[in-house]
Amino acid sequence: MRILTLLLIILFSPSNLANNTETIVGEEKLTSGKSETLFNVPNKPVLNSTSTKYVCQLCPHVTSIYNTKVYEHDGKCPVCNMNLIELHEPSVSPDIKLHTGSGNYFIAGGKGNPHKLINIFYHKPKHFGPSSSVLIVVPGAGRNAWSYRDSWIEASEKYNVLILSPAYAEVDYGFGDYHLGRTVSSFTFTNQLAMEVGKKTGKYYFSDDELAFDINNNSDTWIFNDFDRIFEQAIESLATKQTRYDIFGHSAGGQILHRLAIFKPMSKVNRILASNSGSYTIANYEHRLPFGLRDSQITEQHLHRSFASHLVLLIGELDNEEETSGSMLHTPIVDKQGQGRLSRSQYFYQKGKQQASDIGANFNWKIEVVQGVGHNYKDMGKAAAIYLYAD
Repeated sequence: MRILTLLLIILFSPSNLANNTETIVGEEKLTSGKSETLFNVPNKPVLNSTSTKYVCQLCPHVTSIYNTKVYEHDGKCPVCNMNLIELHEPSVSPDIKLHTGSGNYFIAGGKGNPHKLINIFYHKPKHFGPSSSVLIVVPGAGRNAWSYRDSWIEASEKYNVLILSPAYAEVDYGFGDYHLGRTVSSFTFTNQLAMEVGKKTGKYYFSDDELAFDINNNSDTWIFNDFDRIFEQAIESLATKQTRYDIFGHSAGGQILHRLAIFKPMSKVNRILASNSGSYTIANYEHRLPFGLRDSQITEQHLHRSFASHLVLLIGELDNEEETSGSMLHTPIVDKQGQGRLSRSQYFYQKGKQQASDIGANFNWKIEVVQGVGHNYKDMGKAAAIYLYAD
């Protein structure tokens, strides 16, 4: 295991500490069903002006981007100092055009759910061209793709990388659809008392049979298919020639991405950086889905391709059992993985390595530990940028 060291002067500079004062509710919260929409749109808004409008992101003083102050210019919100975002009608963008700088657009949901729109927040660097890299950034359970995108702007310009960050509305994509990639359906936490306690403590304790779900073996409906489509649509709109992309996800986004490596290894993804996942699907058949592969249609032959994926587990050294940020799921099966995200990542890695050896598969997965960092998507993003693109 190689230790990836970040300079404290970078991580804890005054500007970086100031940026980390942003409040995001539920970075890895657990929800079983539907709650508020991503943008809290009571009725489809009508935006009559052809000029671009801007609003503040969802934050403590903005509960709906369609019911807040509208600005004629880009910049910072005068109330909370967060970056303003472009305001678009929530409908599929018929003609996607990515201008230089930051913006967003809507695409249809995946197979069987085209009406469940995905809002793509992007940043196109000033010198983007045919040789530029493309990175998809998958947010945590807060679904705050706009904040994740903003946290990558500096790296986007420095390393000339196009950033694409998808926002999946929680009302359309619950825990089973998002964290678990829709490998299961009709997911529900049946113990409501445990849910309420967890909302107060950040720790959710359930028995294994208090997680109710159906296994979904229809791979066409898995969320993992969205990423190639997001990449392809962006590249087509830019009329450029990139054929591969990298992908980074933190917290719930990390959960999605380690499952991407297992369930859909044949894609256009180059490198997968799964950061600070709360729980894992162990790549063997000891337990059934969603925390093992028993009762799935993933064969040993398929696992040969999974283990060949360029999966990197990027984990904060301080994201251990003493970390209080985010939420942690605890069941008897999940707790076999460990009590903190660091130990759970190590368990997942070692079990995968053992399974690869047992079936004679090449094992390309890696684990990297970022010193001095806990459950913080901005600091982990800085580490990911260095890992992926620094010379």
